[in-house]
Amino acid sequence: MTWALQKISIPAQVQGNQVTLAVAQGTVVLTDIGHGSVAGLPKESWGVLINWRTKAWVFGYEGADGSTLGLNVDKNGNLHPSGVGTVTEIKYTA
Repeated sequence: MTWALQKISIPAQVQGNQVTLAVAQGTVVLTDIGHGSVAGLPKESWGVLINWRTKAWVFGYEGADGSTLGLNVDKNGNLHPSGVGTVTEIKYTA
Protein backbone atom coordinates (compact mmCIF):
# COMPACT_ATOMS: atom_id res chain seq x y z
CA MET A 1 0.00 0.00 0.00
CA THR A 2 1.33 3.47 -0.82
CA TRP A 3 0.37 6.89 0.48
CA ALA A 4 0.70 10.12 -1.50
CA LEU A 5 -0.16 13.57 -0.23
CA GLN A 6 -0.17 16.48 -2.67
CA LYS A 7 2.02 14.28 -4.88
CA ILE A 8 5.11 15.03 -2.79
CA SER A 9 6.98 13.03 -0.21
CA ILE A 10 5.88 13.94 3.32
CA PRO A 11 7.83 12.92 6.42
CA ALA A 12 5.57 10.80 8.58
CA GLN A 13 5.64 10.00 12.27
CA VAL A 14 4.89 6.32 12.78
CA GLN A 15 3.68 5.20 16.20
CA GLY A 16 2.31 1.68 16.54
CA ASN A 17 -0.49 1.29 14.03
CA GLN A 18 -0.78 5.05 13.30
CA VAL A 19 0.90 7.31 10.78
CA THR A 20 0.66 11.06 11.34
CA LEU A 21 1.30 13.41 8.42
CA ALA A 22 1.60 17.13 9.13
CA VAL A 23 0.98 19.46 6.20
CA ALA A 24 0.37 23.20 5.99
CA GLN A 25 -3.41 22.66 6.04
CA GLY A 26 -3.46 20.42 9.11
CA THR A 27 -2.68 16.92 10.33
CA VAL A 28 -3.82 13.68 8.71
CA VAL A 29 -3.89 10.62 10.97
CA LEU A 30 -4.01 7.18 9.32
CA THR A 31 -4.87 4.34 11.70
CA ASP A 32 -4.42 0.77 10.50
CA ILE A 33 -7.51 -1.18 11.53
CA GLY A 34 -5.86 -4.30 10.16
CA HIS A 35 -7.76 -7.39 9.22
CA GLY A 36 -11.03 -5.99 10.44
CA SER A 37 -13.71 -3.54 9.52
CA VAL A 38 -16.15 -0.99 10.83
CA ALA A 39 -19.72 -2.33 10.97
CA GLY A 40 -21.68 -1.57 7.82
CA LEU A 41 -18.73 -0.16 5.91
CA PRO A 42 -16.35 -1.54 3.27
CA LYS A 43 -16.26 -5.33 3.18
CA GLU A 44 -12.65 -5.65 2.02
CA SER A 45 -10.24 -7.69 4.15
CA TRP A 46 -8.11 -4.77 5.39
CA GLY A 47 -8.85 -1.22 6.50
CA VAL A 48 -7.41 2.18 7.32
CA LEU A 49 -9.20 4.89 9.32
CA ILE A 50 -8.43 8.39 7.96
CA ASN A 51 -8.94 11.39 10.26
CA TRP A 52 -8.61 14.97 8.99
CA ARG A 53 -9.84 17.94 11.01
CA THR A 54 -13.50 17.11 11.77
CA LYS A 55 -13.89 14.52 8.97
CA ALA A 56 -13.19 10.80 8.84
CA TRP A 57 -13.21 8.04 6.24
CA VAL A 58 -12.62 4.31 6.17
CA PHE A 59 -10.52 2.96 3.30
CA GLY A 60 -11.14 -0.75 2.71
CA TYR A 61 -8.77 -2.74 0.51
CA GLU A 62 -7.50 -6.19 -0.43
CA GLY A 63 -3.78 -6.56 0.19
CA ALA A 64 -2.97 -8.55 -2.95
CA ASP A 65 -4.71 -6.35 -5.53
CA GLY A 66 -2.19 -3.51 -5.76
CA SER A 67 -4.21 -1.34 -3.40
CA THR A 68 -3.15 2.27 -3.10
CA LEU A 69 -4.49 5.12 -1.00
CA GLY A 70 -4.21 8.62 -2.42
CA LEU A 71 -4.68 11.69 -0.25
CA ASN A 72 -5.02 14.95 -2.13
CA VAL A 73 -5.52 18.39 -0.62
CA ASP A 74 -7.22 20.87 -2.95
CA LYS A 75 -6.54 24.61 -3.18
CA ASN A 76 -9.26 25.25 -0.58
CA GLY A 77 -7.59 22.96 1.95
CA ASN A 78 -10.08 20.08 1.64
CA LEU A 79 -8.82 16.51 1.81
CA HIS A 80 -9.96 14.08 -0.89
CA PRO A 81 -9.02 10.44 -0.23
CA SER A 82 -9.14 8.08 -3.21
CA GLY A 83 -7.50 4.93 -4.44
CA VAL A 84 -7.79 1.31 -5.45
CA GLY A 85 -10.20 0.17 -2.75
CA THR A 86 -13.38 1.57 -1.20
CA VAL A 87 -13.45 5.00 0.46
CA THR A 88 -16.46 5.70 2.71
CA GLU A 89 -16.96 8.90 4.70
CA ILE A 90 -18.10 8.25 8.25
CA LYS A 91 -19.75 10.51 10.82
CA TYR A 92 -18.82 10.43 14.47
CA THR A 93 -21.71 10.68 16.92
CA ALA A 94 -21.62 12.05 20.44
